[in-house]
This record gives sequence, structure tokens and C-alpha cells, in this order.
Amino acid sequence: MLKTLDLSQVVVLDIETVPQYPSFSDVPPHLQELLEQKTHFQRTADQSADEFYERAGILAEFGKIICIS
Repeated sequence: MLKTLDLSQVVVLDIETVPQYPSFSDVPPHLQELLEQKTHFQRTADQSADEFYERAGILAEFGKIICIS
């Protein structure tokens, strides 16, 4: 497939995201509860929402875009 693709006609975008707040303790309580509910099935049994928060940038509700290149 790539052999037939004209790469001069391709646009590549890279979007970098980070969590909205510096740490889980800075997140308002109502959003902490939502994050706990949303990530319940993604977290391991011994992982808390606080520990999972570093990955919150990939979640639309909890992340923000810092760079598009």
C-alpha cells in the first residue's frame, strides 16, 4: 500500500497533550470522582486514580492540548 502512496500528498499531525491540572490533588473533587469512575476498568486492582492521573492527558475530559505540529 505504501508503494502506491504519494508521500508529497500526505499531511502528518502530532498532537501533544498533558493533564489539565499539575497533580491529582489539584483536581476539583467532582472531577476526581469522574476520573475514578471513568478509569475504573483501565486501572489495575492495586492502582489508584491518583497513580493513574499522569496518563489523564490522553482522556478528552481531563487533558489539554499543548502542541500541534
